[in-house]
Amino acid sequence: KRLQELTSGAAQLTPFTTYYPPDALKKKAPPAFRVFLNFIYIAVIAASAVSVWTFILKPAREGDSGQQSLAQTEIAATALVQSGELTQTALTQIESTPTPAPAEDIEAVTTDTGAEVEIIKVEKIAADAEATRIAAEEEAARIAAEEEAARIAEEEAAEAAAAANQGPALDQFINQIKNGNASQVLGIFVEGNMALTVVQQPGGNAGYVNESFGTATYFAMVKQYTGNDGLLAHNYLSGGNFFSLWGGQSIYLIYGDGHYRSFSVNSVKQYQATDPLSPYSNFIDLNSGATLDSTALFYAVYGGSLRLTLQTCINRDGDPSWGRYFVISSEY
Repeated sequence: KRLQELTSGAAQLTPFTTYYPPDALKKKAPPAFRVFLNFIYIAVIAASAVSVWTFILKPAREGDSGQQSLAQTEIAATALVQSGELTQTALTQIESTPTPAPAEDIEAVTTDTGAEVEIIKVEKIAADAEATRIAAEEEAARIAAEEEAARIAEEEAAEAAAAANQGPALDQFINQIKNGNASQVLGIFVEGNMALTVVQQPGGNAGYVNESFGTATYFAMVKQYTGNDGLLAHNYLSGGNFFSLWGGQSIYLIYGDGHYRSFSVNSVKQYQATDPLSPYSNFIDLNSGATLDSTALFYAVYGGSLRLTLQTCINRDGDPSWGRYFVISSEY
């Protein structure tokens, strides 16, 4: 219809109207030309298909394959962690490693894989070293525990032996030392600590202290001036036992007829002698810092009612008479 209009002049031509010569439009294209056009069409379709495969489908397929390979690697690495052959740190580093590009980054993939292998080796070496260190510490702790147990066992055995050698029980000790004199102090007994015979001072010698082990000396001046009882012993002999007495411990003062009086330790006092070898030295209270002369000290430690005081010396700075040590107990 359009061709009839153009050939008949019914339609007005405009600058935008394409003019087709009537004779050309009436003619059909030659068969060879149509074959050529079909070939070009097929070639364009084939080229499009190749482009789609090369630039879209193939890279996507290779990316999926890479992801699958990485997932398999991660599964294998997790299994190694569970078996102890790979540390969690190495696994974390592998999981955080970015996925390499497909074909064009083969070299980068190889480099990254080598780094991962090196990381795994280093981590495994560190893990082995840590395991060795822990094993060594555990072994040292085991040895220390065994040594401590052996030490405790030795101490317990020594204590048991010491207790066995402390001396007889109270009744047996009384029977050993009694002489029938009800007014004479013959012994002092502390269960588990000491069983000492008491020696009297020679008349007029208030400074006398017996030099035999296993004995204490009765301090006559205490009875004379206070009515109480006092015992003396050198710190390098039986006086060493005085340092192991504690508050509330019972002390038994035994008389010649077998009866005894019971005392309970209630305090310990320590003094430094300003002139250690003089009987008239002043004394410094190591607790309060107060200074007392010899008379004030005598009544401070021996005075009071129904009191038993044990006295020995304090050895300090190489001086065996550096100070005085008193264990004060009250009768109960």
